[in-house]
Amino acid sequence: MKTHLKSTLIIIISFIAIVSCNKKKGPEINSCSVFELGGQYKTVKIGDQCWMAENLDFNAGSGCWEAPDPIEGWGRYYTWEAAKRVCPDRWHIPTKVDWEQMMQYISDQNGGYERKDLEFGAIIWYGAAVHLKTNEEWISYKGTNDYGFAAMPAGYRMVEPSTGDVIYSGYNHSGMWWSSSNDGTSARHCFIDHASQDFRNYATEAHLVNHGMTVRYIKN
Repeated sequence: MKTHLKSTLIIIISFIAIVSCNKKKGPEINSCSVFELGGQYKTVKIGDQCWMAENLDFNAGSGCWEAPDPIEGWGRYYTWEAAKRVCPDRWHIPTKVDWEQMMQYISDQNGGYERKDLEFGAIIWYGAAVHLKTNEEWISYKGTNDYGFAAMPAGYRMVEPSTGDVIYSGYNHSGMWWSSSNDGTSARHCFIDHASQDFRNYATEAHLVNHGMTVRYIKN
């Protein structure tokens, strides 16, 4: 009886060891540099790039606003000009190409995601945003944050053109980050929402550059 029990335990332990060894490991999440602007921020290496791993939360003065009901990690909202003005040396607002490089790396690491060019220069990566989102705060389609980017649904700040009312929109629903690429009239921004796992990069309508969006910098 004891011999049989011992043999059974050995088999169980061996099975657990085999499963553990064969379990797919996720990508390593490594910090890549020191980023300081009114405080120190987390950074993360994604492919060959070094990104901020949390939204900027620095009082830039004009063109900068706190969330009315801030949640840790959401940061503040900035106009495009304010985000450029306070960017520290050796860092920059990510360009369209920077965002594309990150998404291509994530796609390559995960078997390939469909990429499509849409109207007016918009780009979409179907399904890839799951790797960027956190598992907190999103009301649906939560993420796995596999690469440490920790995308949060902080939404954005806008002024209603017809009334002048200030509106904070997209809480728990969407994340929007500035891009530095500009066609002469419009900056670009990146968008992730709660209704899908898609990542989108849009040209921002000219009057929207005064909207407040969240900011991530990338190292030069």
